[in-house]
Amino acid sequence: MVIRNWREALPSIVHDFGIDYKLLKGQADFDPKQEHCCMEGMLYVAYAMLQEGKAYEAHAHGDHEEVYYIISGCGAMTIGEETPENPFPGLQSNAFLLQEYRSHLRPGFPEF
Repeated sequence: MVIRNWREALPSIVHDFGIDYKLLKGQADFDPKQEHCCMEGMLYVAYAMLQEGKAYEAHAHGDHEEVYYIISGCGAMTIGEETPENPFPGLQSNAFLLQEYRSHLRPGFPEF
């Protein structure tokens, strides 16, 4: 079993405004000698935060899917051309999947 606190991971800036803490790494970074590089089937698991009032630029991933689990905050997400009025009822503690090649933009989530 691997247990890693997000405070042990080095932060990185993503999409100009987000802060990512990659907790567990895998695939190309798989290394049995490093406990946190333990996943063979997933790219990584990260704890991400977005500055309040900021948004990531629209982007898509051709090589992987993303799963988001909202911890706190509020906002909207544009997927493709659609921005549902209330895409995540109850917002906190909801998980959602973004499939590869779908353009997405994450505005206004202070923390997730």
